[in-house]
Amino acid sequence: IADLRAARAAEVDEADNEEARELMGTLKQIEASAARIKNERTSSLGLGKMALQSTSQAREKVKALLKALEDEEKALAAEVSLANKARAKLRSELQTALVQTQSLAKVTARKWEEGDAVVDGALDSFKEDVSK
Repeated sequence: IADLRAARAAEVDEADNEEARELMGTLKQIEASAARIKNERTSSLGLGKMALQSTSQAREKVKALLKALEDEEKALAAEVSLANKARAKLRSELQTALVQTQSLAKVTARKWEEGDAVVDGALDSFKEDVSK
């Protein structure tokens, strides 16, 4: 019976050793998976940080571009305002020049008529003098 007990104890020890080896193998697989997951997490965090930084930089660039566009829009609006004022002033000056030209044309026409009347009177007087 002692031999049987010893053989049985040896079998149990062998089974326990086999189970312990299997558990150690499983434990090593779990440790390897944990290390791989940790590396992937670290890599993902690094990629996330880079993406966040790129997004932040892109946001700053967009803000700068929007500010530049806003400044350019203000400058263009100022130029348009100046151009409109210059156009209005030129229109006013042209209107004034047109009125002055029309007035001068009327005066000139009147003077021509007066000159024609003087010439006609002189011709009539000359004709009378010649006929006498």
